[in-house]
Amino acid sequence: MSMFTGDKKQGGNVVTTLNSAAQKAAFTGLGDKKGAVAALDPQTGAILALASTPSYDPSTFAGNSDKDSKAWQALQKDKDKPMLNR
Repeated sequence: MSMFTGDKKQGGNVVTTLNSAAQKAAFTGLGDKKGAVAALDPQTGAILALASTPSYDPSTFAGNSDKDSKAWQALQKDKDKPMLNR
């Protein structure tokens, strides 16, 4: 609609239900173990925490450079399989 009115486009609101203390506790509780944690509010079903270890930083391969490609390849070859859906 803004194409016709000339109004500036606005993005939508993003609302999360993650609880920072629960998120930190999930990662701390997993420690060096391989596994995953999902904490839900039993009344609403809201996701309070999601954690999976080992973890990885997706920003290391978010671009199209050789560095990003090498980071992606290294992640794929990682023996601990951090991208595995646990």
